[in-house]
Amino acid sequence: MTESSLARRLAGDAIVDTTVATRRHEQAQHADKSPEERAALLRLAWSV
Repeated sequence: MTESSLARRLAGDAIVDTTVATRRHEQAQHADKSPEERAALLRLAWSV
């Protein structure tokens, strides 16, 4: 997403940069969990 000119054109730099930073933070916070556990934890966070 960081390199996507389409995403940046549609959503704007601030949204893309914030979304990427948030996802990176989430990955770092839950690095010790399996992909399935991370998906379960973050599913509700992004669907509300």
